[in-house]
Amino acid sequence: MIKKIKFLFILLFLSYLSCQSVTQYKIKVEIPTPTKIDLSAYKGIIFTTFEINSEIKEIDFSKEIFNFFSPEIEREFKGEITFKEIKWDRENLIEDKDFWKKLSGDKNKKILFTGKLNFRRELRKALLEERRPLTSPFIERKLASRLFFILNLNLYLIDSSNGEIIYQKEFKETKRYENINQKASYAFIDILEEIKNKLFREIISHKKREERYLIL
Repeated sequence: MIKKIKFLFILLFLSYLSCQSVTQYKIKVEIPTPTKIDLSAYKGIIFTTFEINSEIKEIDFSKEIFNFFSPEIEREFKGEITFKEIKWDRENLIEDKDFWKKLSGDKNKKILFTGKLNFRRELRKALLEERRPLTSPFIERKLASRLFFILNLNLYLIDSSNGEIIYQKEFKETKRYENINQKASYAFIDILEEIKNKLFREIISHKKREERYLIL
């Protein structure tokens, strides 16, 4: 009899709970975005000289890459960021694990930020169509010059502890300018900005705000 009473009491209690109203609260939480590598596992990042193929000689491409990316990475990475010059004296250097292992100079696990690039400019003719005045039914066609800068950047991130490539991606970016006298150095930075946005989404974790429901 006592067992039956206890059982009935439990049923009544569960029935009571089911009748209570449920309150939902909408909250915003910060969710870290996933990345292809974990920067926190490394003590430092070493930028190196890139292998350069370009007829544009007024730019120190390797130093420009270092000066552009290092301050941005420092905001999220707590380790040391440095630059080291190397010589690309053979074709298969990127595959030489022993070379990259020795480059860091100590036993601390670091990322080697290196790669190959080709940067060029092209002056192209374009056929433009205009209405003058705008309400005119007649279209005026004329040739105009446009300046294009093209960057092919093959980027490698290498683990200094074993010489293994942990991230590799080829970026192909083009920038057009109406000003045919646009300086190559400015165009190069403009294109690096485009690459940075794509690269950082894959190697630096960011927190994005998402809505969740809290049920009470």
